[in-house]
Amino acid sequence: MQSKSQTLNIKVVGKRKGFDTSAKAANDWLRTIKRLRVHDVVCKRGVYKFRTFKEADQWKRKALVESFLAARHSTI
Repeated sequence: MQSKSQTLNIKVVGKRKGFDTSAKAANDWLRTIKRLRVHDVVCKRGVYKFRTFKEADQWKRKALVESFLAARHSTI
């Protein structure tokens, strides 16, 4: 009997256990995220420039929190 990597002609790197990479798992995850997000907008559109990665991460965190709070407030 041939292994899965031989029948699909792919190379397996590593042996990670307990991680479902099937299309169904991905679809379930995306469906869950879509239900959690009330609005499609996470942050305002535009081009943002930051001096450091730290500054960009702080801005991103603030935008995500504001988006979550706005979505939560609109559903109450």
